[in-house]
Amino acid sequence: MVKMAYKCCLLVLMMWCGQAVAAVTVQVDRFNISENETVNLSIEISSDDSGEPQTDVLQKDFDILANNQSTSYSLINGSMNRKASWNIVLRPKRNGTLIIPAMKVGSATTRTISIQVSKEKTRSATGEQPSGDIWMDMEIEPKQVKVQQQAIITVRIYQAVSLNQGQLSEPKPTHAIIERLGEDATYQVTKNSRNWHVTERSYALFPQQSGLMEIEPLQLDGSILIGSGFYQSTKPIRIRSNSLSLNVEGIPDAWAHREWLPAKQLKLEESWPQSSEYIVGEPITRTLRISADGVTSSQLPALASELPDHLKAYPDKPALSDDKQKNGITGVRQEKIAIMPTRPGTYILPEIGLHWWNSETDQVEEVIIPARSFKVIADKAANMPAVTPKAPESSNSTETNPPLPPAQNGQHDSSWWRWLATFSSTGWLLTLAWLWRSRRKHAGTTPDAEKNRTLSRNEALKAVEQAVQSHDLKACEMALLQLAEAQNSSSPPKSLSSLVKQCHSEAAQDVLALEKAIYANIQTDWDGKTLLQTIKEGRFIKEPEINGDKQKALPGLYPD
Repeated sequence: MVKMAYKCCLLVLMMWCGQAVAAVTVQVDRFNISENETVNLSIEISSDDSGEPQTDVLQKDFDILANNQSTSYSLINGSMNRKASWNIVLRPKRNGTLIIPAMKVGSATTRTISIQVSKEKTRSATGEQPSGDIWMDMEIEPKQVKVQQQAIITVRIYQAVSLNQGQLSEPKPTHAIIERLGEDATYQVTKNSRNWHVTERSYALFPQQSGLMEIEPLQLDGSILIGSGFYQSTKPIRIRSNSLSLNVEGIPDAWAHREWLPAKQLKLEESWPQSSEYIVGEPITRTLRISADGVTSSQLPALASELPDHLKAYPDKPALSDDKQKNGITGVRQEKIAIMPTRPGTYILPEIGLHWWNSETDQVEEVIIPARSFKVIADKAANMPAVTPKAPESSNSTETNPPLPPAQNGQHDSSWWRWLATFSSTGWLLTLAWLWRSRRKHAGTTPDAEKNRTLSRNEALKAVEQAVQSHDLKACEMALLQLAEAQNSSSPPKSLSSLVKQCHSEAAQDVLALEKAIYANIQTDWDGKTLLQTIKEGRFIKEPEINGDKQKALPGLYPD
């Protein structure tokens, strides 16, 4: 009886020990692969241990593309047996001898496995016949360019099977600017007696340094479906394209100009308002536009245009844009300039020339906007609102005495001295009248004239206040010119530019800011309150000076 009980205890102890010790196995499907292939790592453990493999140690040399787990249960000799398995898809990060290290799986530990990864041969030829289920080809045109000249890279992906979650790397050449062109194109083609679905992608390349440029192969990662029906699954793939070489030449010796500009085609255009004549103080908008095939907008230079005297330029910020099509980039630069004449007359704008290198003919070319002539007339007084400006004082007419009658032949007039006395008296009277008028003029204006001048100044000041309150910049300009005329009727300004010269320094800064806000077509926060306060404090127009001392009286006719 005791012996039977001992045997039962020994059997229970053996069963408990068998369940406590986990049996773990690990294996790979291949020991020799290429760097773009994958390897399947299988791990299986038979125990009640619920632990999972610690796969972090694999990420040093491998990319983990998939990790699938399954669990099964079986009843053996009345006992429940649990089996857990993992199928891990690995892709090597480099070639050479790689080690799959030991991993903890619950309380158990796997063994290490060594695999050999060979380097894949890089294709350098372009246009080879596709093979396999996925194929990728890359080409560049032209194969020889000058520095900063555009070259087009075309990438084609050939698919004989469906590709899932495809990710394509970008070209990364050194010392170059690269831009993707438009959307991908798709089409069907038949090669090697097989139908292929083709996806085509294009890039514009602008080398920034001369010499031989090497472009590394592109890489496509994704997965394809294998099997059919219920047994269908995915298989990860990695495809590489061929490499490219580009010969980049330097700037040719024939180029003797400033900005190097290689392009397939270039246009220079001007837009000018249609009018026979223009008015002083009113802006004339001139638009210049450069468009060039095979050039980005950042490569297009600013256009130098010198203006004659008495023309002010207020340029807008240049508008840059790039039109990206499958055949390349067309860069556009547009410049708008507000030209404001400050004096009437006939002006000539000089011609504008731009040199560029024609990459099709391999020679220097020039585009020219011819010189332009236009006429500017003075602003009419009727266009001035509010107070009507005064007409300038007319100068005194010069009186002329009739000539003396000629003496008749053979006669001597004994009264000739009477004519001489009359002429002398008339001259003295005219001299006295001129002196009397001059003394009145320099002594100051008459009370009536001063009264009218005060009324005109008050009306103009009121117009300035209303324009400032309503933030009407153009009305403020008109009112300031009227106010300046009321304060200095001898030399009234015709534009803000001439007004600046008559202002005190404090007011001049605000007048310049107003002129820029009106004619430069830019956003501004000019409100005129500072200028209005300056005017009220009497620091607007500088007092005019007469040659010599200010308001100096004439000396007496007869000295003491």
